[in-house]
Amino acid sequence: MFISGLYKLTKARTSDRGRGIFCAHQCPIKYRKTKILVNAEKSAFVYLPRETSVEFVIQDEKGKHDVTINSNGTSLIYDYYLNGKLQQFDDDKMHWFEPYVSKLAERIDSNMVAFGGDVEKAVRVDALIKREMQERNIPGLQLAIVKNNKLVKLSSYGYSDVEESKLVNNNTFFPINSMTKAFTGTLIVQLASMEKLKLTDPIGMHLDNLPVHWQPLTIQQVLSHTSGLPSILTGNLLELVGNGSDTDAWKTVQALPLQFSAGSEFRYNQTGYVILGKIIEKYFAQSFSSVMRRMLADNGLQGTANQSFAKQNVDAATGLNFAKQYVYTKNTHQPLHLDFPPILWPAAGMASSAQELAHYVIALQSEAFFESSYLHSLWQPYLLNDGSTKGFNDYENGYAAGWQVIARDSFAAVSASGGNAVSLVTYPEEDLTIIVLTNLLGGLPIEFIDSIAYSSYLNKPEADEYRVVHDAKRLRDIPVKISFPVDTSVCSLKNKCPVAFLSSGYGVAYDKYSFISDSLNDAGYLVVAIQHELEGDPSLARTGNLFTQRSENWKRGAETLKFIRETLQSEFSSYDFNKLALVGHSNGGDISSWLASEEDGFIEILITLDHRRVPLPRSNPPLTLSIRGSDYPADVGVLYTEKEKSVFDACIVQVPDAKHNDMTDFGPDWLKASMATILSDFISGHCYGVDGQM
Repeated sequence: MFISGLYKLTKARTSDRGRGIFCAHQCPIKYRKTKILVNAEKSAFVYLPRETSVEFVIQDEKGKHDVTINSNGTSLIYDYYLNGKLQQFDDDKMHWFEPYVSKLAERIDSNMVAFGGDVEKAVRVDALIKREMQERNIPGLQLAIVKNNKLVKLSSYGYSDVEESKLVNNNTFFPINSMTKAFTGTLIVQLASMEKLKLTDPIGMHLDNLPVHWQPLTIQQVLSHTSGLPSILTGNLLELVGNGSDTDAWKTVQALPLQFSAGSEFRYNQTGYVILGKIIEKYFAQSFSSVMRRMLADNGLQGTANQSFAKQNVDAATGLNFAKQYVYTKNTHQPLHLDFPPILWPAAGMASSAQELAHYVIALQSEAFFESSYLHSLWQPYLLNDGSTKGFNDYENGYAAGWQVIARDSFAAVSASGGNAVSLVTYPEEDLTIIVLTNLLGGLPIEFIDSIAYSSYLNKPEADEYRVVHDAKRLRDIPVKISFPVDTSVCSLKNKCPVAFLSSGYGVAYDKYSFISDSLNDAGYLVVAIQHELEGDPSLARTGNLFTQRSENWKRGAETLKFIRETLQSEFSSYDFNKLALVGHSNGGDISSWLASEEDGFIEILITLDHRRVPLPRSNPPLTLSIRGSDYPADVGVLYTEKEKSVFDACIVQVPDAKHNDMTDFGPDWLKASMATILSDFISGHCYGVDGQM
């Protein structure tokens, strides 16, 4: 680890690999005695998690000597040159350390975290991973990040075996299920580079005795699930058609009709990859598993070669172990082992680790399999007959040669996933790959890999961004619009810019308050406009005791605001989510006031636009502005009295002739201009129409 500022850059290394160490969270107990050779020029600093012991062999001008560091009950930073603790701290309070650390080095041994950036990135990414694991009930996880063709982070979290309390380490192997298709696609493109075939060739050119109606289908259509081939599975999990044997399944599926005309649609299908496996066997003159194992071993993926297409095992000598897969049901983790028959191995038969998959990506981009020009063939989405691309969803919106394609204006990517449990995403233009392996079927790491990338590696686009944020715990897909300050260059970790959450009125779309978000952007705010009402939500009560009947709506909205804050704050690290401004119109104002009344730890400003039902907070209220229309009065007790306004430092402004329903982008220009002025004055420290400062 290197400290800038007060200390000279210090070299610390094991053999010839890397510099410094950083062990995030708790190191596994089995590694509590780790010998590390350190060559010292001045001081070197080591971060140790709580209850960890690391033994060093230090080589300096005095020769070699041993030092053992014990962190005991709390984490610490240790300066071995001065033979003392630099500072002791709680795990959740590492932010104090950020200004002193310029960079952390690469991994130095198998149990420690590799990181080629600085500590703030490590802390940010680790916090994001821990939150996602908790929210999604993921037992164990591995993370690898490759930047500029180098492994810059390797981390392990949680349990590979819940029942045995066995921890995941960097040598743990995970089933990667359908991620296998990306490797099969690599072999097919390799054959194309060897001029054994063309991706546009009909499969009948390369395999004999296929059904007549299969023969015109192209290799490209088979790769991209657009061929219309019948399914070799019955629909039940991994149950083959026919009598269940590989031989009978192959015979049976060939007698079935096509599901649709080739190239007319996308439909995920395993049969095509059975055919691709047979083409690979023909040209390499070996079984598919033998060809794949040789390719893996030749490119540094020896563990993957050993663990794939076979009964997985544990190697006590190397620490290599196999993660048990789970489903989460009835609040418990239930083991579920998926045993793929050999005929399906080209579609889903492999196991790997994040570290070895990182080696695969590096080999792929270093022309180990074929010249880089063929990456276009591997990653280019196949066009349907109508010229469109199709994939699993609007995010993974295309399919190439075993890879999903994420086509978008900024940070286009390709991905390979399996079992909704493991995902690898490559951002080619940014030379970045993020690999997340979990042992939870349905853990869906594909949903948070972008967040990892944005949190530390990709510069967010400054144009307004629309996205859907998935709340796994409440099963809600929440649309948001994110708009940026006019000058983002002033926002940094040391000088964070403010954040505002904008909540719409009931029945008004969340992005129809641009005059408000523009004013806040001009004032330096990051604005997140949030859609609260989703399809299937109960309608807002119109009669009866409205406060009682609508309270569930407001509670749900407050939970949404808290969830969005927790989800985005690690990604947008140059913005201050601990001093939020809550802005809301009508029912959105009621939601904002509800949250401001129950939370005083992270809300600095409350701005309501003609809200009517929920009282403004009276206990430790934030700085408050309420802009009022003229047609609908607020309920009794909602607004502050004249005496309360002076006590609570609040600003309540009545706009003559303003209509409640006009306080949106659809309202008259004069009203939007008036509200923007009131808002701007308030943020500047003045209450509209009042002389002097508030």
